[in-house]
Amino acid sequence: MVSRRIAYPHVPKSTASLIPGQFWVLPLTDGSFSCGRVIQLAPPEMMGARVSFLGAVLDWVSTTPPTSESIAGVGSVAQGRVHIKAITDTGGEILGHRPLELDGIEPWLFRGGRTARCRRG
Repeated sequence: MVSRRIAYPHVPKSTASLIPGQFWVLPLTDGSFSCGRVIQLAPPEMMGARVSFLGAVLDWVSTTPPTSESIAGVGSVAQGRVHIKAITDTGGEILGHRPLELDGIEPWLFRGGRTARCRRG
């Protein structure tokens, strides 16, 4: 459950305003879009935690930017440590939030790389 209210779209300046499940647009070279997702925040004591997090690229491509409804049930094709600039330098802002558990998405780190059912938008 999201305990704080964030107005979307939202431009993050650090990971302090990120919540697992938030998503942003990844523009593709052919003019279509993919979607990035916040998966897990780093522990505050970890080096770089203020500007990096565990993120994912979804198995989703569309001619329109992602919405909470359009990414429903879509799993990750890749997960890894992501710098906040991956948001601000590509799509520029967080577009919304969708709880990860609704889509069966879990962090791959130490979990064996499970993904949810995949679908193209």
